Amino acid sequence: MSQYQIDLKTSMKNGVCLRCIRDQDYRVCIEALKENGRALEYVRWDSVALLEEEIKQMCLTAVRRNGDSIEYINWNKLNLKTEDIVEICIEAVRSNCWAFKNIHWVQIVDNLSNEQIYLICLEAITSFGEVLKYMNWDLLKLTDKQIYNLCLGAVEQESWNIAYIDDNLSAHNKNKLYLIAIKQNLDVIIFIDKYTEEILLGLSKMYAIKDKDILRRTIEERAKKAIKNDPSLIIYIKNQTYEICLEAIKMDGFCIELIENRDMFKYNILKEAFRNRKVIAIFIDGRWLFTIGCQNNITKEEFIERIYNEDGGFDLEKGINAHRKIYLDFLEQFL
Repeated sequence: MSQYQIDLKTSMKNGVCLRCIRDQDYRVCIEALKENGRALEYVRWDSVALLEEEIKQMCLTAVRRNGDSIEYINWNKLNLKTEDIVEICIEAVRSNCWAFKNIHWVQIVDNLSNEQIYLICLEAITSFGEVLKYMNWDLLKLTDKQIYNLCLGAVEQESWNIAYIDDNLSAHNKNKLYLIAIKQNLDVIIFIDKYTEEILLGLSKMYAIKDKDILRRTIEERAKKAIKNDPSLIIYIKNQTYEICLEAIKMDGFCIELIENRDMFKYNILKEAFRNRKVIAIFIDGRWLFTIGCQNNITKEEFIERIYNEDGGFDLEKGINAHRKIYLDFLEQFL
């Protein structure tokens, strides 16, 4: 058996072995890519003599097998036609919607038409609306109508995607999207950054409440309930009020790091902890509470008790869990 036959057989069995094959050609590469699209990373583009159509087919084969392999395509080097670029990108997001974030948009955005970019984005959103959060609107340079339609598609698919809509949308378009999302799930009111008259009117009809003060209190209670169910949502909330943030950190002390204006609270963070297990200290309801690992908002007394009694306890002289002295030193500042 010749070396070429060995290489061909190897690439068919394990595509990633392409990285060890020095003398590559189209057949060896395409067989490797059929087996594993990520083998695209190991194609020796500079030394393999390929026709333009062969390059296109190799890229298509790779992304159809593994959509995220599109990250290994250097568009500047391959010089493909714009229609081929669009086809490859669409096939990638069709195979794996998350492949959208692996597309090197900086290399291709100026070569594609507005409509071509929109088609790629639309395919991704149609596959899975949450991909909306990876869309860099400033880079993609889509029209306001196109952006709205993409956001609309994502929100109609799943109301929680309202968290990722473009901040630069007009107030009117934002309001329309908010109301569409709220009709599906009232909990998404936490993502509304400003309660305009249009939104309040819509909510008033949904809640059957005419008094605006009562309506606002009702909205706030609903928002608190949503945060209690999933405190990590705080990162997506544009209007992070003290009350909403307090609910989040009561549920999970680590949420303090997701709050934009965390100076609303008295807190301290021990970062130089053992095995990167940081400690969060937050002053809540008149006392310091501590979060470490899965232990959430425990008191200083509880923390010290666990240091000395759990998982072998602590004895510096005997070298038992000596790293825990870091925690004791940290706790001294809290009265």
